[in-house]
Amino acid sequence: MLSKLARILPNIPKICRNLKGKKKKKCERFPLLCLPRLILEMVVNQLESPDLLNLSICSNRSTLRVCQASPKNCAESVSIYLKKPNPSIKITFFGFRKPLEWVFCFEEDFSQKYIHRNLVVSEYHYITAHHKNSPEQIMCRNADVVEGFLKILEFFLKIFPVRLKIGVQPNIGGLQILFKSNIFAQCSEMKLTRSLENHAFNRQELGAIFKKIKVLDKLEVIAHADYVIRQAFIVDHVTLAHATWMCEHDLFRLNCRSARFLNHTFQLDDIEDLALQWLAKPYTPRLERMEFEWDPLVEIQFFTLETTKWDKNKRSRCCYRRTRHFSTLIFYVWHDRFPTRNQQNRLKKRLNELQVQQRDINRRLGDGNDFEQSLTNPNLSAATFENYMIQAYNLRKPRGSSKKLEEWYKFHCEILDVKKQIESLE
Repeated sequence: MLSKLARILPNIPKICRNLKGKKKKKCERFPLLCLPRLILEMVVNQLESPDLLNLSICSNRSTLRVCQASPKNCAESVSIYLKKPNPSIKITFFGFRKPLEWVFCFEEDFSQKYIHRNLVVSEYHYITAHHKNSPEQIMCRNADVVEGFLKILEFFLKIFPVRLKIGVQPNIGGLQILFKSNIFAQCSEMKLTRSLENHAFNRQELGAIFKKIKVLDKLEVIAHADYVIRQAFIVDHVTLAHATWMCEHDLFRLNCRSARFLNHTFQLDDIEDLALQWLAKPYTPRLERMEFEWDPLVEIQFFTLETTKWDKNKRSRCCYRRTRHFSTLIFYVWHDRFPTRNQQNRLKKRLNELQVQQRDINRRLGDGNDFEQSLTNPNLSAATFENYMIQAYNLRKPRGSSKKLEEWYKFHCEILDVKKQIESLE
């Protein structure tokens, strides 16, 4: 034993010197952007939405490689919501990714739970913050909203080359100038909605909105708009809550696939003439579905046209549906036995996704009042849901408007919109 120690001890200083002089290997960076295109596409499509954004803004090269790796990056739509003073951009994705939202709210003061970052996107500096638990919702604090909005929207459309969906509330003020940009030259869908404070657009706003833009697929005007909207005659799907500016001749100018008129001045004779012409040459117009809402107290009776009670399982081309709030005349082209089934399934799936998110939204943004708790009932009708939502909003409104309240209201409006669409197809 002693002989072994005698042989080892003289070598200990030498071993120590070797250990001291041995340098640690540096951690090598992984060359992600050098991967082949197909492999990089697989990697990019596994990233969460905040990670995808962070990778794309690292450099011009990373932006180019992300765009090349996957042309659409599984994006479903890029939606913008113009509301003064907090316009926002929302990108929704197919598959597992949560929606990515960019909100302008420079007047808000964020708590310590928010992570503050300075980002450079397309050579433009942004002051941002996001909650620790929701990095996919980015709050932008830049004072120049118009310039910052156009820059980030152009960047998003470069990475996610899908069609725009636009939502606008009344009284957008200086945001009208956005519609002069070439980015707003066309969109797939446009919705003019209303807020609790403002229910109508003025003519100046509507002139600025519709002067240059071309709506391709769907136009929905829920707010009051006393303006001749020429886009209504060429889109595939149109919904007008206030169509009092339209006359009998405008009905025959329509070239849409579906149309819905809530408040209008059409006479029964005008609608009967249109229906008889449509029935005589069903292959000529593109029309597949048209609805006219009526006062339920008014008796609907035609001279020649025969109508039946609405039943989604029966093939009736001219029918009516009567509820407590309104009567509806419906003209329908039946391509199959259940023409609305696919659309209903898509809407129900979307409603389930929103209801899963609802509890988390109420936990983060709500105050737990009774009306708010009632809104979590999945079996509520659209009318009851809207009533509870307005009462919950009015309970919190006297304490002052806040970003949390507006986000809460906007989310529940989305649920209400899906519920109304489902009920309109039943």
